[in-house]
Formats: sequence, C-alpha cells, structure tokens
Amino acid sequence: FAERAAKAVGGWMTLPPGEIKADWNDFHREHGITRAREAFRNGLELCGEGRTQLPHGFRLTQEYLWYEKQVQRNGETEIQNVKICNPLRVTAITCDADGGNFGRLLEWEDTWGELRRWAMPMEMLSGSGEELRRVLLVNGLSYISTTGEARARLMEYISLCKPERRVTCVSRT
Repeated sequence: FAERAAKAVGGWMTLPPGEIKADWNDFHREHGITRAREAFRNGLELCGEGRTQLPHGFRLTQEYLWYEKQVQRNGETEIQNVKICNPLRVTAITCDADGGNFGRLLEWEDTWGELRRWAMPMEMLSGSGEELRRVLLVNGLSYISTTGEARARLMEYISLCKPERRVTCVSRT
C-alpha cells in the first residue's frame, strides 16, 4: 500500500529493512530509536511516474547513492552497502537533433541545496571518470567516494540507468 500511495503522488517511501515484514514501530522496539532513524533515513526511495529504472544493486536515498554489494561469508550471502556519492539522478537520455552525441541528463542538489542539471556526454564514461567527477564536484556535488570500487560503480550507475524521458540537446550559437 505504501509504495502505491508514494507512486501516485511522486513521493518518497521507506519500509523497515529485513525479510520479515514489520512496521516502523516494531522495528523501533526491536532495534532502538537510533538504528530506526538511520534505517528510515537510508531507506527512503523516490517513487512516481517518469522515474528512472535503477540498475540492479543500486539504491538512491535522500542522503546517498548506494551500491548493495553481495559478499559470500561462511557460505552465506551478505549485503555490504557501498556509499558512492550524494544523491545523483539520471533523469533523461539526451542526444542532438541528428540522433547522435548521446548523453544523460544528471540532476543533483549542490552544496547550497540548489537543484543542478547537466547534460553529460556519454564520452565522459570512456576513460577513468576523472573528468566526470571533476565537473560534478566543481558544480556542487558535495561528496563522491574516493575508493576505486565506488568510482567505477558511479560510472556503471550512470551508464546503466534507464530513464523514460528523452531530451534533444542543442549547442549554443
């Protein structure tokens, strides 16, 4: 029910973590207020029409973009959350009027909380991603992880996101 309601209004939704379905009050009683607050904040997901289909293993919350890495320990699969960056949304596939020069429209909140948009050329993903990270940081994305795995996951996330929206970009004259 919560997911349907959130989708209907394009709102945020979160459910308590775990395999056993419980409500937030049950989770709070079992794990305490500090853990409940953290789980609530980290679990918020944006729902609604026109949203981007996230690649498998990626999760976007109000605080961060995460990758849920599966790790085998003692014959059991565990999830390790890899923090990638502050929230970064891929909201559209871009191309020029001739149907070439593809890219992605990226959106994030800058350090002051202002919405930023950038039509990123896909060629930015062809190398190490250093230039991509530089442009995002210069334009106010406050945090990008410095680990090699997280940097690679950032480029993977952008390239694999499947936004429904299509945008034609033109160069200035």
